Amino acid sequence: FNQSNLFRCSEKLDTILLQKAFDCLSRQHDLMRAVVKDGHLSVNGIEKTVRIEEYDLTGKTDAVNEISRVCADMKSGIDMAKALMRAAVFRTGEADYLFVTAHHFIIDGISWRVLGSDLESAYRQLKSGADEIKLPAKTHTYNDYVKAVCEYSRSYRLSREIPYWESVISRLPENNTVQRAK
Repeated sequence: FNQSNLFRCSEKLDTILLQKAFDCLSRQHDLMRAVVKDGHLSVNGIEKTVRIEEYDLTGKTDAVNEISRVCADMKSGIDMAKALMRAAVFRTGEADYLFVTAHHFIIDGISWRVLGSDLESAYRQLKSGADEIKLPAKTHTYNDYVKAVCEYSRSYRLSREIPYWESVISRLPENNTVQRAK
Protein backbone atom coordinates (compact mmCIF):
# COMPACT_ATOMS: atom_id res chain seq x y z
CA PHE A 1 0.00 0.00 0.00
CA ASN A 2 0.98 3.63 -0.35
CA GLN A 3 1.13 6.59 1.99
CA SER A 4 0.27 10.03 0.68
CA ASN A 5 0.15 13.66 1.69
CA LEU A 6 -1.59 16.61 0.06
CA PHE A 7 -0.12 19.95 1.12
CA ARG A 8 -1.97 23.22 0.64
CA CYS A 9 0.72 25.77 -0.16
CA SER A 10 0.64 29.29 1.23
CA GLU A 11 2.10 30.69 -1.99
CA LYS A 12 2.27 29.90 -5.71
CA LEU A 13 4.81 27.14 -6.27
CA ASP A 14 7.68 27.59 -8.68
CA THR A 15 7.79 24.13 -10.25
CA ILE A 16 11.31 24.61 -11.62
CA LEU A 17 12.62 25.32 -8.11
CA LEU A 18 10.45 22.56 -6.66
CA GLN A 19 11.91 20.07 -9.16
CA LYS A 20 15.43 21.18 -8.16
CA ALA A 21 14.48 20.67 -4.51
CA PHE A 22 13.20 17.15 -5.29
CA ASP A 23 16.40 16.45 -7.23
CA CYS A 24 18.42 17.47 -4.15
CA LEU A 25 16.28 15.30 -1.87
CA SER A 26 16.68 12.34 -4.24
CA ARG A 27 20.45 12.60 -3.75
CA GLN A 28 20.05 12.99 0.02
CA HIS A 29 17.48 10.21 0.56
CA ASP A 30 18.45 7.07 -1.37
CA LEU A 31 15.08 5.33 -1.15
CA MET A 32 13.44 8.12 -3.14
CA ARG A 33 15.29 6.46 -6.06
CA ALA A 34 14.29 2.91 -5.12
CA VAL A 35 12.56 0.46 -7.44
CA VAL A 36 11.48 -3.16 -7.19
CA LYS A 37 12.57 -5.42 -10.04
CA ASP A 38 12.32 -9.20 -10.09
CA GLY A 39 11.19 -9.12 -6.46
CA HIS A 40 14.25 -7.21 -5.25
CA LEU A 41 14.46 -3.68 -3.92
CA SER A 42 17.30 -1.72 -5.47
CA VAL A 43 18.35 1.92 -5.52
CA ASN A 44 18.96 3.72 -8.81
CA GLY A 45 21.87 6.10 -9.29
CA ILE A 46 21.64 9.75 -8.31
CA GLU A 47 20.65 10.76 -11.84
CA LYS A 48 17.18 9.31 -11.13
CA THR A 49 14.74 11.59 -9.38
CA VAL A 50 11.07 12.09 -8.69
CA ARG A 51 9.51 13.92 -11.64
CA ILE A 52 6.83 16.40 -10.69
CA GLU A 53 3.59 16.23 -12.65
CA GLU A 54 1.69 19.50 -13.03
CA TYR A 55 -2.06 20.06 -13.35
CA ASP A 56 -3.59 23.47 -14.02
CA LEU A 57 -7.12 23.42 -12.64
CA THR A 58 -7.51 27.21 -12.55
CA GLY A 59 -11.08 28.15 -13.37
CA LYS A 60 -12.36 24.58 -13.06
CA THR A 61 -15.51 24.37 -10.96
CA ASP A 62 -14.81 20.74 -10.02
CA ALA A 63 -11.14 21.22 -9.02
CA VAL A 64 -11.58 19.34 -5.73
CA ASN A 65 -13.04 16.31 -7.51
CA GLU A 66 -10.32 16.42 -10.17
CA ILE A 67 -7.59 16.58 -7.51
CA SER A 68 -9.16 13.60 -5.75
CA ARG A 69 -9.38 11.63 -8.98
CA VAL A 70 -5.79 12.36 -10.06
CA CYS A 71 -4.43 11.60 -6.58
CA ALA A 72 -6.27 8.26 -6.53
CA ASP A 73 -4.91 7.46 -10.01
CA MET A 74 -1.37 8.37 -8.93
CA LYS A 75 -1.59 6.22 -5.80
CA SER A 76 -2.90 3.20 -7.66
CA GLY A 77 -0.60 3.83 -10.63
CA ILE A 78 2.76 3.45 -8.92
CA ASP A 79 4.83 1.21 -11.17
CA MET A 80 7.26 -0.38 -8.72
CA ALA A 81 9.76 -1.16 -11.48
CA LYS A 82 10.00 2.55 -12.37
CA ALA A 83 9.61 4.49 -9.10
CA LEU A 84 8.16 4.08 -5.62
CA MET A 85 7.33 7.77 -5.24
CA ARG A 86 5.30 10.21 -7.31
CA ALA A 87 4.58 13.93 -6.92
CA ALA A 88 2.23 16.46 -8.48
CA VAL A 89 1.43 20.14 -8.24
CA PHE A 90 -2.19 21.20 -8.64
CA ARG A 91 -2.89 24.82 -9.48
CA THR A 92 -6.35 26.09 -8.60
CA GLY A 93 -7.74 29.61 -8.46
CA GLU A 94 -7.66 29.35 -4.67
CA ALA A 95 -4.19 27.88 -4.01
CA ASP A 96 -1.47 25.54 -5.20
CA TYR A 97 -1.36 22.03 -3.78
CA LEU A 98 1.54 19.59 -3.63
CA PHE A 99 0.68 15.89 -3.60
CA VAL A 100 3.29 13.25 -2.78
CA THR A 101 2.61 9.53 -2.66
CA ALA A 102 5.09 6.77 -1.85
CA HIS A 103 5.03 3.01 -1.47
CA HIS A 104 5.17 1.92 2.16
CA PHE A 105 8.49 0.16 1.45
CA ILE A 106 10.20 3.55 1.46
CA ILE A 107 8.21 5.79 3.83
CA ASP A 108 6.75 5.88 7.32
CA GLY A 109 5.45 8.54 9.69
CA ILE A 110 8.88 9.69 10.80
CA SER A 111 10.17 9.72 7.22
CA TRP A 112 7.33 12.04 6.17
CA ARG A 113 8.41 14.60 8.77
CA VAL A 114 12.06 14.42 7.65
CA LEU A 115 11.13 14.54 3.96
CA GLY A 116 8.71 17.44 4.45
CA SER A 117 11.23 19.42 6.48
CA ASP A 118 14.05 18.81 3.99
CA LEU A 119 11.81 19.63 1.03
CA GLU A 120 10.63 22.88 2.57
CA SER A 121 14.19 23.83 3.53
CA ALA A 122 15.58 23.06 0.05
CA TYR A 123 12.75 24.94 -1.68
CA ARG A 124 13.11 28.00 0.59
CA GLN A 125 16.87 28.09 0.03
CA LEU A 126 16.42 27.94 -3.74
CA LYS A 127 13.69 30.56 -3.62
CA SER A 128 15.99 32.92 -1.70
CA GLY A 129 18.63 32.53 -4.42
CA ALA A 130 21.01 30.06 -2.78
CA ASP A 131 23.50 28.51 -5.18
CA GLU A 132 23.95 25.44 -3.00
CA ILE A 133 21.34 23.72 -0.83
CA LYS A 134 22.43 22.91 2.70
CA LEU A 135 20.55 20.07 4.38
CA PRO A 136 21.34 18.15 7.56
CA ALA A 137 24.09 15.55 7.22
CA LYS A 138 23.09 12.57 5.11
CA THR A 139 22.08 9.59 7.19
CA HIS A 140 23.19 6.04 6.46
CA THR A 141 22.50 4.76 2.98
CA TYR A 142 20.13 1.91 2.28
CA ASN A 143 23.20 -0.15 1.34
CA ASP A 144 24.72 0.56 4.79
CA TYR A 145 21.46 -0.58 6.40
CA VAL A 146 21.39 -3.84 4.40
CA LYS A 147 25.01 -4.57 5.33
CA ALA A 148 24.29 -3.92 9.02
CA VAL A 149 21.25 -6.23 8.98
CA CYS A 150 23.30 -8.97 7.29
CA GLU A 151 26.06 -8.56 9.87
CA TYR A 152 23.54 -8.69 12.71
CA SER A 153 21.95 -11.83 11.24
CA ARG A 154 25.31 -13.58 11.67
CA SER A 155 26.06 -12.13 15.11
CA TYR A 156 26.60 -14.04 18.34
CA ARG A 157 24.06 -11.76 20.04
CA LEU A 158 21.29 -12.84 17.66
CA SER A 159 22.35 -16.49 17.78
CA ARG A 160 21.66 -16.44 21.54
CA GLU A 161 17.95 -15.94 20.72
CA ILE A 162 17.69 -19.19 18.74
CA PRO A 163 16.78 -21.38 21.75
CA TYR A 164 13.95 -19.01 22.68
CA TRP A 165 12.47 -19.03 19.17
CA GLU A 166 12.87 -22.79 18.87
CA SER A 167 10.85 -23.17 22.09
CA VAL A 168 8.14 -20.87 20.71
CA ILE A 169 7.95 -22.91 17.52
CA SER A 170 7.84 -26.19 19.47
CA ARG A 171 4.71 -24.98 21.30
CA LEU A 172 2.82 -24.23 18.09
CA PRO A 173 0.11 -26.65 17.03
CA GLU A 174 1.14 -29.24 14.45
CA ASN A 175 -0.60 -27.47 11.58
CA ASN A 176 0.98 -24.15 12.70
CA THR A 177 -2.38 -22.49 13.26
CA VAL A 178 -3.42 -20.72 16.41
CA GLN A 179 -6.99 -20.96 17.58
CA ARG A 180 -8.66 -17.67 18.35
CA ALA A 181 -10.11 -17.01 21.78
CA LYS A 182 -13.89 -16.98 21.75
